[in-house]
Parts: sequence; C-alpha cells; structure tokens
Amino acid sequence: MARGLQSEEQVTESQGSSPTVSVVMPTYNRGHLLPPVVESILSQDFQDLELVIVDDGSTDDTAAVVRQIQTRDPRVRYVPLPENRGVGFARDAGLRYAPGKYIALADSDDIWLPGRLREQVEILERHPEIDILFGDFWNIDHLHGTKHRAFERSPTLRQVVARPIEDGLFLIQRGMDIEILKSNFIATPTMVLRRQVFDRVGGFVPYLKSPDLDFCWRAAVLGARYAYLDRPLIERHVYSDSLTAQGGQPYLDQLEALDVMGQTCWRLGRQDLLPHIHAAKVQTYRALLRIYGGNRQRAQVTCTFIKSLRCGVSVRTLVWFLAALLGPWALASVETVAKMRGNLTTPSAPRE
Repeated sequence: MARGLQSEEQVTESQGSSPTVSVVMPTYNRGHLLPPVVESILSQDFQDLELVIVDDGSTDDTAAVVRQIQTRDPRVRYVPLPENRGVGFARDAGLRYAPGKYIALADSDDIWLPGRLREQVEILERHPEIDILFGDFWNIDHLHGTKHRAFERSPTLRQVVARPIEDGLFLIQRGMDIEILKSNFIATPTMVLRRQVFDRVGGFVPYLKSPDLDFCWRAAVLGARYAYLDRPLIERHVYSDSLTAQGGQPYLDQLEALDVMGQTCWRLGRQDLLPHIHAAKVQTYRALLRIYGGNRQRAQVTCTFIKSLRCGVSVRTLVWFLAALLGPWALASVETVAKMRGNLTTPSAPRE
C-alpha cells in the first residue's frame, strides 16, 4: 500500500468483475457539485464502467454524498485519503484501484456529454494504433457568464501534424511534444486511454499540483500515439473555487511541473527539447506578470521578474515587467501590440 493511502478496509468497493472502463475522479470539498457530475458519468449509454472517486481529504460532506450515490449504483468505488495531498497524488492513488481495460479521467465539476464514452471506446476498439484519445469541450465560465468551444481558441493544436482517419477524428503524427508546451490544449477529463500507457510512461507525479501537462507531454515524448475528436465531449465549468479562478497560483504550479519536465529531458537523453521547456517557462513568467500587474500586486510583479531572470534577460519580458508595474492600462496597451504582432501566447493554466 502506498504511503498516505487508506487501508483496504476503508476503501468501499464497487461490485462485479473488472469493467471495460475505469473512470478515476479526484475530488476535494466538492460535495455540493458531485451529484450532477457523477450522474452524467453513470448515465452514459456505455454502462460497462466503474467510477473510482478519490476523496483528497475533504472536510465537507463529500463522504456522505458519495455513500448515498453508492446505495443507488454499485459501480461507484470510494477511496478516501487521510489528508489533502493534491490532484497529482489523488489521481495516482485512484489508478491503483482502476482495473479497467481503458482509463477515463474525470474532474469533480465537469459534466460529461451524453454518448461521449461509447464513442471513444468504440474508436479505440476500431483503431488499435491510438493510445490516447481526447476531444474538444465547452468552456463555461460562471464568473464572467461566458461559454465557448476550447479548440476555437487553441491555435497550438492546429500546429501539430495530424491526418483525418474518420469524420471529425484526427490522428496526430508529430509535433505533440513541442506544441503542447506552448499551450496545453488537452483537457484531461476528455481523455480515454489504454491501460498499457501507464505501464509504458508511468502515472502522474504525486507531488505536483499541476500534473496534467507533465503526464501528457511525457506520454508524447515516450511515443504514445494521440488522436482527437473535433467535437465537444464535456462541459468544463469554472467556479469561484476552481483552480483556474485562483489567480497566479496555477502558473506557479506549472513552473514546478516544467522544472520536472526539464529533468525528464536529461533523464531520457532528449536535451533537444530543453529550449522548448525554457520557452514555456518564459511564457509562464510573462503570464504571471500580466496577472499580478492587472491586480496591482507590485511586490509579486517584482519578485516574478527577478525569478524570470533565471531564464535569461529578455526585452519582451522587461517590457511586460514595466507594464505590470504601471498597472492595467499599460498592460492593455502592451497586449494590444502583442496581439497585432501575433506574439501573445498565454500558457493554459492547470486546474483540477
């Protein structure tokens, strides 16, 4: 048993033999959001699934909510962790209780659209050359009242070399290991992947608060074959307590992940990717400058700029630093110029 996991007696089991699909969902203090999210998974027309809910040390009514759901559907397994360890640890823990042929990853505030699981499983059955299948999603921001399809705002996805193999289905042939560093276009909850992928590339780094980019990039570097569906598979919701709504912290977590990815380059002998890791760090520091400057957090602006010097001196970063010190009006002007020149790139912030 891994350190920090509950004993086997404390894990409530689902019933029956190993399912075709194991769905792993970490959650933390989201008891009020779980019922509709879980219902969207269990009501899929593909029924041969098991849902593994990993409670990452919640202090709300999550345990009671999950146990109530279990009385109605025996396909739910509950894995409580003794303390909050973060999404990387929770996802990795959930995989230990996920015996399915395919693994789907879920978040505790996203709604699965009807039919998405059946479609993805059938595609993986037809196409053994695909290891990981992901797709588009609706991005619904409850803070600002907006809704859009994510792929419409993801130019980096269009830079990978992919060929159509079915209607709306594209097999990526090259470019994943570089383009995903510019902006992570994969929403982990849209992914369904073969269990063997974890045997080949490992799981999620337990101590990372931003494990998704590291895992998806590492899988690409180690040869996993990706394909994507150019249609929405989930509704991704952003609430006031979502990780994506927490200002600069997700980008700080992403910098930590990029450090780990740099170490992976050395370990695998892929030093050719280090310049791309470096560029991703620079873009992340600039994103932090924009956030802190927009919030008039001058101390954080200065601290971030000093840390960015580890990546070298850059005129563009210096411009962002000065604009951030001046405040929102200066940032808006610099952003306008950057967009006109086509060099404004914002890395995707990680989220649970």
